[in-house]
Amino acid sequence: MGNQIVKQLVVDTQAALKTSQHYELVALFNPDGTVLSVVQTPASQVITGYTIGLVAEEALAATDTINEALGKLEKRVADLEAV
Repeated sequence: MGNQIVKQLVVDTQAALKTSQHYELVALFNPDGTVLSVVQTPASQVITGYTIGLVAEEALAATDTINEALGKLEKRVADLEAV
């Protein structure tokens, strides 16, 4: 990347903009130059495509989706309750 300007940014999760503050739109990029995608998942997000896990005591992995993680946890709970 050519010329760069370094700034410190603060992410604010407020629901409405405060009129007493100055705002500046920015674009965030990954180290490889691609645009950083920031996706917020609301607490009310519907979990589609969820199924209970099939493998007993399968560990959660950092690469699991929310559906996969919940499925593994539910399987683990079901196995413990069956004992």
